[in-house]
Amino acid sequence: MYLGVNPENSAEIERYLDLYTNYGHNLLNHAYGCASIASALCEAIGVSPNDKEDIMVASYLHDIGETQLPHRFFTQSQLTDRDKELLNKHPQIGVNLLGETINEHTREMILSHHIDVNGVGYGEGIPDKCGEIVRVADIYTALMSPRIYRRSYSLPETISVMDKMADRKHINKEVWGELRKYLVSCDKSKYKIVQQSNKG
Repeated sequence: MYLGVNPENSAEIERYLDLYTNYGHNLLNHAYGCASIASALCEAIGVSPNDKEDIMVASYLHDIGETQLPHRFFTQSQLTDRDKELLNKHPQIGVNLLGETINEHTREMILSHHIDVNGVGYGEGIPDKCGEIVRVADIYTALMSPRIYRRSYSLPETISVMDKMADRKHINKEVWGELRKYLVSCDKSKYKIVQQSNKG
């Protein structure tokens, strides 16, 4: 059983999540982390049950296209321009792989999860409110996790980066605001960290 996913769809989710394990734990952990944050945001914002189902499937599978890329993409600290161009195609590769497993709304969210509110980025389309939930959860989880080319960001650093992204219309300010409140509600000790990140 996966967060927010109907039991009849869980087997399909699990089948595709198994592909992540072939690329180490980073992709799999990121999928679970993104889904956890997205689930909390769905509750905070109050999306419909159908929209939540679509959001959760997209949260688990938004990076599934990366499993079709060469393993070296995940073991090298630097990629060539050609490699980056291929990496930027992973949303389209992902929806092609998933095919009719996903509905059109989920497809749109996966295709647009690297596109800003202002339309800048790579993929296809512009995320709707549901897509912005996936996008904010994706960015937060990515920043808080280590990559081969960088360490993980601390919570204050992540908040600072995402505050700036919201101000510059790279992410939806309302959705990010709900995640901020969620972080505070989970642990009141984080309130000072959030406050400090707003200074200056």
